[in-house]
Amino acid sequence: MPYWIEILSSGSSRIKEHANRMKRKTSWVRPKTFQQINEAYMHHKTNNMAERYRWMDRFRGSAILLVVYLHVAYSITSTYPDSWSLFDTIRETLSPFRMPVLMLLSGLLVERSIKKGVWRYIKGKMHYILYPYVVWTLIMFALYAVRETYLGIPGRRLVEGLWLHPIDHLWFLYNLLLYYLFALLTLKRWPVLGVLAALGLYALGYTGTREIARLGYYLVFFMTGCWIGLHLTAFLRFMQRIHWGLALVPMCLGVIFFWRHTSDFSTQKAYAPWFLLASLATMPAFLKLCMWNGWDRCSRPVEWIGRHSLVIYLVHWPITVFSPIFLVVIYHGNPNILLPFYLAVVLAISCLFAFMERQSTLISLLFSPKGWSRILRFPQLDYSFK
Repeated sequence: MPYWIEILSSGSSRIKEHANRMKRKTSWVRPKTFQQINEAYMHHKTNNMAERYRWMDRFRGSAILLVVYLHVAYSITSTYPDSWSLFDTIRETLSPFRMPVLMLLSGLLVERSIKKGVWRYIKGKMHYILYPYVVWTLIMFALYAVRETYLGIPGRRLVEGLWLHPIDHLWFLYNLLLYYLFALLTLKRWPVLGVLAALGLYALGYTGTREIARLGYYLVFFMTGCWIGLHLTAFLRFMQRIHWGLALVPMCLGVIFFWRHTSDFSTQKAYAPWFLLASLATMPAFLKLCMWNGWDRCSRPVEWIGRHSLVIYLVHWPITVFSPIFLVVIYHGNPNILLPFYLAVVLAISCLFAFMERQSTLISLLFSPKGWSRILRFPQLDYSFK
């Protein structure tokens, strides 16, 4: 009796078993040469790693969406004082959550990056953190100079913005550079002491200026992410096993705390220890939500935003800062109706830059120095006599 007739006559369980066997056989095609073996293995490994860490893209993408909304809402409410107060309430309630998430995620893979070599680690941070920081400092300085020329509003100082006081949203990259250096010095040999040192620096800087308090505050989240990255497999296993109730209760308490203390966000109280604990309490539930496989298909846009978070973060801020100058002249209607359209436009322009960053060499120069190698490539001259 032919094999396929025997399969069909043996029932549905045998058919499923045969299908699973064929799936296992076709999922890994046996290569013939060593190069094919290596390529097949790396492709298989890359796909598994990409599927494994999709939750990071969701986590980061959700935080970036919050960042864009918070700045858009602030732009609308400051431009139109008669706008709906609920926008401010939502903005202030979610404000202490967004940046801790980005700092925590920035520290998760630091240990693996250090293992690739110190020079490669430093070179990567210079390319992807220091370079865009310098470029966008120049861009923001130029924009403020133009505004000062035409509107008389004081601008920014270039040297001070580069070294001591970053311009506006660029403090995030400035702090990250210091955090990566701190992790390089402490994480390789004394990971636990690195976290304790971060807590000590936070305690010392809390009574200082706002910039110093912010530097120590987010260092705790960054080093917490570094420590979790050392035990990432065990941490993911723990997060998958923990009950939803144990994760949702601290998150609800943290959100209630933020909602009751919205008036403190503009002062140094925003970096107080109880705010730090409340931010950490909201993390587990959001992590479990990002790891949940139930929204794999609908989360693709959020994951894409997470993979291009740096571009969207850098681009959206100048739009929200300088576009109100034109909004006041163009729009005189209901600001509550304007906000969702304004949010969509800011997000669309930021995503367009993120898309063009991979397509255009000139656009990519705003975020990475790799394009210079193509631009500065001189044509080869023919010196032969003909």
